[in-house]
Amino acid sequence: MFVYVNDLAAVLADVARVLAPRGMLAFTVETHSGAGVALLPTLRFAHSGLYLRDAIAGAGLTLLALDQAAIRTEKGEPVNGLVLVAGLVGEAIHRHARA
Repeated sequence: MFVYVNDLAAVLADVARVLAPRGMLAFTVETHSGAGVALLPTLRFAHSGLYLRDAIAGAGLTLLALDQAAIRTEKGEPVNGLVLVAGLVGEAIHRHARA
């Protein structure tokens, strides 16, 4: 059985709920130049930078880094992606403690 996760907002909210104060999360995603989430011809989901910023903020996390990178190669070609680091810092720690 395959489970496709195209909406990272729920995943990020769950991570924020269990993340220790000052804890961090790092992950990579395939990206695209459009808006939101797209299913590519490779049947992989790609997420826009704006979507990711909104999903991270919506989860109560702080975006600490967002960098473009070739996250893997496919058929000998680099695949464009984003490397992200988010965490519970500053005001996010206080909101998390009150929840």
